[in-house]
Amino acid sequence: MTTLNLPNHFLSLLSSQVFEPLERHLAIVDLPEGAVLYRNNETIEHVYFPVAGMISFVVRLADGQLVDTGSTGSNSVAGLTALHDEATAINDAIVRVAMKAAIINPHILKTLVACSESFWLSCIRHEKMMLVLAQRMAACNAIHCLDQRLVRCLLQAHDLLNDTAVPVSLESLAQMLGANRSHVALAVRRLHKAGLIDYRLGRILLIDMDSLRDESCECYDAINAHFRRIIGWDPGRH
Repeated sequence: MTTLNLPNHFLSLLSSQVFEPLERHLAIVDLPEGAVLYRNNETIEHVYFPVAGMISFVVRLADGQLVDTGSTGSNSVAGLTALHDEATAINDAIVRVAMKAAIINPHILKTLVACSESFWLSCIRHEKMMLVLAQRMAACNAIHCLDQRLVRCLLQAHDLLNDTAVPVSLESLAQMLGANRSHVALAVRRLHKAGLIDYRLGRILLIDMDSLRDESCECYDAINAHFRRIIGWDPGRH
């Protein structure tokens, strides 16, 4: 394995033979909250390996509403669909929490991946995980109540950020949950009143993790089981 100083799960599992040629082409960038990394049907200019922060993959509806299909952070990678023909995005990717990332030109990455079967298989696994995540999120949004989905969302953010302080606004939460902002605000107040979280403008502090896990829908545990099985990432150990 690499002795990588960049805490990205995808990169950390690459062999030194694979990582060393890749490292020469990586650049480190800081990305602010709200930055759009790429848009649906547009060419992906960079592939992103987050080392901090959080990215949401979203579907933009005709009325401008954004609905999340999943999020990633230092556990994975964004923009792998650029490895396919035309490097066209199939969704929008938006920075939810300001982040640092290693980036690479997708054409260079495609050349490197073509030289290593293990590298290609790693990319396939992470793409599969994003597909599984999107499917699970669709089922969760259709079936589970807003309070359960909010808790699931906060727990996932905690895992990706490795922090009990989640710096997200009510507007961002509403987009992530595909819900009305006022309804999300009421759900946040209910959790605050129950003593599970503390809310300040643009920041949610998770106080009672055990109770939050009990309040979440089944999707939180199901998604984490997929993370462990498909890409070998365990939120409880990272």
